[in-house]
Amino acid sequence: MDSRFTPHAVCSEFGDFYLGRVTDFAAPEVAALFEMIEVIAAADPDNADPVANALLTCFLENISATEAGEASLPLMGPRSRRFFLGWHLPPEKRPR
Repeated sequence: MDSRFTPHAVCSEFGDFYLGRVTDFAAPEVAALFEMIEVIAAADPDNADPVANALLTCFLENISATEAGEASLPLMGPRSRRFFLGWHLPPEKRPR
């Protein structure tokens, strides 16, 4: 398997794409993305699924200190929100 295509690498690359291109947080596709993340994360309470782990650590964690992450927070379900908030920096606490 090519190491560029691990779940973690894909989620990291997708995070960069998301940060650079998402502008309409009311779009149904963006809401569906966070619903999908929640379903996958909630189904893995023991952190055994590499895809769930990648979505949390290489997508949510990577957007946690960004404006896009802040705007995404209302779209998150309970499991993904709990993880995200462990890394989240609100705008007033971000380095300038």
